[in-house]
Amino acid sequence: MNWRKERRLVLSKRLMQNSRTFARVAGLVGAGMRIAIDSSALIESLTGYQKARPRMARFFAEGTQLVMPVLVLYEWRRGPRTPADLNVQRRLIPDETCLPFTVTEASIAADLYRRLSGARGREMDIAIA
Repeated sequence: MNWRKERRLVLSKRLMQNSRTFARVAGLVGAGMRIAIDSSALIESLTGYQKARPRMARFFAEGTQLVMPVLVLYEWRRGPRTPADLNVQRRLIPDETCLPFTVTEASIAADLYRRLSGARGREMDIAIA
């Protein structure tokens, strides 16, 4: 299935922390569906207190495939990650499965950026979405 043609859902830190929103989204997600995780949700799930880890585990338990845009991999790797953090990420979402950021995605993101008010400072979030 072509990722660009699928309905996109991006897991964010806010979604992972808000129980009501999470329940609504979890009801839409099922086996065989692919959802993209953003860097904040990845960090909340795999580092520190791992507040979002149970919710991420629920997606895996239900057979949902989590995918990671290559821009999220960049944000993840640039942070202070331990070898253990990197190994867990690679086991859950292997680097080679990252969604590419091609000329097409760059053009769409740039167009979105120009059309959104208050987009300054959110460039990476817009590109990931």
